[in-house]
Amino acid sequence: MLAGAASFPQPDGWPAISTAEHSTEILGPGVTYDRWQLQTALGPLAVHVTSIDLRNPLVTLNVATQRGVLVGPGEALSSMADRAHAEAAINGDYFDINESGSPLNVVVTAARIEHQPDGAAALVIGPGNAVAFEPVTFHATLQDQNGARIDAGAVNDWSRASDLSLLTAELGTNDAGPGDAAEIVLAPTADPTQYRVTGVASNLASLLLLGAGEWGVAARGPKAAQLAGFALQDLVTVSFDASPPLSSVVAAH
Repeated sequence: MLAGAASFPQPDGWPAISTAEHSTEILGPGVTYDRWQLQTALGPLAVHVTSIDLRNPLVTLNVATQRGVLVGPGEALSSMADRAHAEAAINGDYFDINESGSPLNVVVTAARIEHQPDGAAALVIGPGNAVAFEPVTFHATLQDQNGARIDAGAVNDWSRASDLSLLTAELGTNDAGPGDAAEIVLAPTADPTQYRVTGVASNLASLLLLGAGEWGVAARGPKAAQLAGFALQDLVTVSFDASPPLSSVVAAH
């Protein structure tokens, strides 16, 4: 760490800066942390800046969720950073505080969507650390060989107010909630657009267990009737309509 007197640019609208002390720490390849201690006309001010060189091939950007799931009691940002072995971390989104703990906007990790977008701008990470701040849209369509069809826009959004949602193993709860919940499980096949129905259940006390790569479709009320057209061993075509395309998104939040 290097420290000493330095100059800090006077931003418009800030109180006049009289003195500045500055220290710099290299956190890792391509990641630098600067700490400024300013004396201003209105009192002391601390400014912290993390600079990340996205052109550095050793720099990787990623998205993490509380303990690797969407629903839960929460986790400190420092704990999430330690678990991911990150040099720097930042809170990425508002979340359902004091309730499910689930993030409100889109979550994509490893090019797989784990929570639907809410229309607000998101940090979208593409190949080669390409970064954009933009809204994400998402819609899924499931159709079997007999014509049974489901349209879904929710992912891991299973609350008392939800009537239909796609689910993954990252949901973080098996609580089926109140009502006449039904669910089907879709297992991947050699064709990335084709899934096979490996589980069918109704009047659930608990959600069905999902493995890696599997999708669940949970519904209640009138929406549950849509699942009745899907039977064990049916082949289901799953298509995702997203902007930007999920194939071009490494992670998003």
